[in-house]
Amino acid sequence: MRGDVRALLVVALSIAIAASCALAQASSGGASKPAAQPPAVVDAEDEPSPPHIHFDVVSFKPCKEGIALTMKITIMPPNGDSIGYHCQTIGRILSFAYAGKQPFRLSGEPVWVDTDAYDFQAKVAPEDVAVWRKTSLDAKRVMVREMLAEVLNLKMHADTTTHPVYALVVSKGGLKIGPKLKEYQADEETKLAGGRVFKGRDVTWVGPDVAYYQGTTMAGLADGLGARLDREVVDKTGLSGMYDVQLTMPFLHYDPKTANVEDSKFAEIFDGLKELGLRLESSKAELNGIVVDHVERPPEN
Repeated sequence: MRGDVRALLVVALSIAIAASCALAQASSGGASKPAAQPPAVVDAEDEPSPPHIHFDVVSFKPCKEGIALTMKITIMPPNGDSIGYHCQTIGRILSFAYAGKQPFRLSGEPVWVDTDAYDFQAKVAPEDVAVWRKTSLDAKRVMVREMLAEVLNLKMHADTTTHPVYALVVSKGGLKIGPKLKEYQADEETKLAGGRVFKGRDVTWVGPDVAYYQGTTMAGLADGLGARLDREVVDKTGLSGMYDVQLTMPFLHYDPKTANVEDSKFAEIFDGLKELGLRLESSKAELNGIVVDHVERPPEN
């Protein structure tokens, strides 16, 4: 399984999950104690470990059978006090929690982690809201890791092995700046089909197969590509800027059962990248990985 969102930091050292925390009673709220730490997944360049915060409401509600995964990814208002996902898998939530600077691979998880969808919400305790709002996105990921370790009784260990990957590189003719690829301008808006207005750094889909990235880095684009191909994608473009990108790319993640059928959209990713002056090369890389040793289904509440 791969993250969308959306990449994991260099895996280091400690595996210390000790469930000593009564985090989050679902709908009534409740006091919580400091959470046990999940495996540390940080690198030497990271900021110091963020302060521990309490989530006083943590809710998982199964989505009705037959409901497709939503195109709404992370629900996390900039000045809000919660994080949520609508009809997403536990694997998707783990991908957010462990994403970072490098491609990240999760393995060893039971099938339901990648198939069963939930409406998920974690609400920050009132006394910690100010801290939550001030912390960076990477710090929020760590806070969510701690919460998931407790609620799911999650036990994992680090794995760094060599795997086949795709390298995202610039084609010989260079980037093809145009309607589908341009440098990001923070004050610009993009008008999408149906009258929607797209502004700020974000990603969305128009229909099931056309992705719009606004203000993405090439590393961010590589992460999205890797979630929809048969292997991870590593950014080797050497580009550090931010871009607006329109690309034919399925919303749904890679599924080996459908990836090779004639009407599959996965093959169109390669053609779409050519239109941008980008291409994928087969390569190998040591990926930062986490192996799931134990995980329990979330409590239904």
